[in-house]
Amino acid sequence: IYVYLDLLDYRTFWPEEGVQDGPQLGRGAKPYAVFDPKLIDLQAQYARELLLEHVNPLTGRCYAEDPAVLFIELCDENGLFRWWRHGGKLLSDYDRQLHHRFNAWLQQRYGDDATLRQAWTDALGRCCLRPGESLEKGTVRLATTPGGSGRHTDTALFFAELHRKYFDALK
Repeated sequence: IYVYLDLLDYRTFWPEEGVQDGPQLGRGAKPYAVFDPKLIDLQAQYARELLLEHVNPLTGRCYAEDPAVLFIELCDENGLFRWWRHGGKLLSDYDRQLHHRFNAWLQQRYGDDATLRQAWTDALGRCCLRPGESLEKGTVRLATTPGGSGRHTDTALFFAELHRKYFDALK
């Protein structure tokens, strides 16, 4: 007999844990759990308590050392890529947080509007910055769906970095 532990899929986050709009995030807080620092901290705390601190009274082992535990799943369909591919929407405060982080990431990557505009200009000389968007003002939006422009590429790279940071935090 082997055990498969899923650490997030059926979890609901609650205001009592300090999670804004907890129940409205849905089961597993998909995709919020991948990028929100509070949700990541709570997941890491839960994993630590369950896998390292809880000891099976019959074996004297924690789950992290128990050979019966075959798999531990951190997240399944929680990712930003799945959410993006399906044209997902976020609750407004989380949407603002994600876009703020995207603009900070772009700022670090490009530095200013002129460099971003150049990077996001296609072979026909069209830039995909929308009217009113400015890196310096922090108003650049994520690509709404996957595609082939500079905005799409950078959105995908940004999501990949968020996922890497998420897995590093939980590791």
